[in-house]
Amino acid sequence: MKKTTPLRDAALVLLKKHLTPEAAAKPFADVLATANDLRNALALEYLTSLAPKGTTSRRRSGRHRRTTPIIKLPTESQKKANLAAAKNYANEIFSRRLRGGKSLGDIRINELRTYARASADVAGQFIQRGYEDAVDLFACMRLAGHCVAADPDATVRDTIKPATVLEIYQQARIDAAEEIATRGTVLAQELMAAATTRSQIQIERRP
Repeated sequence: MKKTTPLRDAALVLLKKHLTPEAAAKPFADVLATANDLRNALALEYLTSLAPKGTTSRRRSGRHRRTTPIIKLPTESQKKANLAAAKNYANEIFSRRLRGGKSLGDIRINELRTYARASADVAGQFIQRGYEDAVDLFACMRLAGHCVAADPDATVRDTIKPATVLEIYQQARIDAAEEIATRGTVLAQELMAAATTRSQIQIERRP
């Protein structure tokens, strides 16, 4: 089993989302452009693959050879800068805009449930609208296949019997439900993987 790294996780998430290396290359490059740690990790992997195997070290051998690596500790100013950056990053969550334009950090505690209900209503409406669109998608495809030999300028009402249209829409509702369930599962997995990758990157950036 290959070792899991933030670089590998980020690449796998984009590859799974865009399906092919060609399609995932540009989004992956965009991620690398804004994440120094991932860019450095990619550079290290590439240079390591180019380095000759079994290269003889120029360091002295024997009992005088230094075996303990030198660890350079951050300076006091670097510690303060890292702490300030971490604090600013954490505080950015309060700037998140909720529906209605209000910042998360400015919402009163007794308003949270109201915002939760409003968000639930909107999310439900989007899901329902997406389901109806999916039903029309499958139905129209089936209806088009049913009218291959029909006059292209004729209307659906004049070409297909109502019972046939009802039957096609009944099957389309089943197809749409199955499609949304499948895509919802894939989307949930991608979102969870992306959230896990972001959390891992944030942990590594902490001082």
